[in-house]
Amino acid sequence: MAAKQYNENFRLHNSLVDVRNFIKREIDLLNSIDDSKNLAQRQSYKDSFISNLQTICKSIDDNLDKTLCKKKGLLEQREALANNLQMLIDKQRLYMKTVAEFEIVNLMDSPYFFCLFRNATPTSNCVLSWLAWVASIS
Repeated sequence: MAAKQYNENFRLHNSLVDVRNFIKREIDLLNSIDDSKNLAQRQSYKDSFISNLQTICKSIDDNLDKTLCKKKGLLEQREALANNLQMLIDKQRLYMKTVAEFEIVNLMDSPYFFCLFRNATPTSNCVLSWLAWVASIS
């Protein structure tokens, strides 16, 4: 029971310390605003403030322009790379198809092919499966 009371008092103390710190910060902020009120009412300070804001806005616009330009360049580069990749994929497909056709031609010219299908009828399973394979790679 004593440990529970101790934990509650400990949490209460920590929360009150946090509240005190927030109130101190708020008082410091209000004092700072009050101290700079007279300074802010001068015309030279207002002009300086406006010029600083204009400089900040100009630098933000410049950074935005640079970022957009960089983004556009990266998008163009990505598109070029995607086109290059598609071209290479098409070349690979053509290569694989050519190799398969070359293997078929070599297979048909080999004595093994005629040995394999010498006694086969046009409707036998091995002939039909070979014809299906040839159709699938074409």
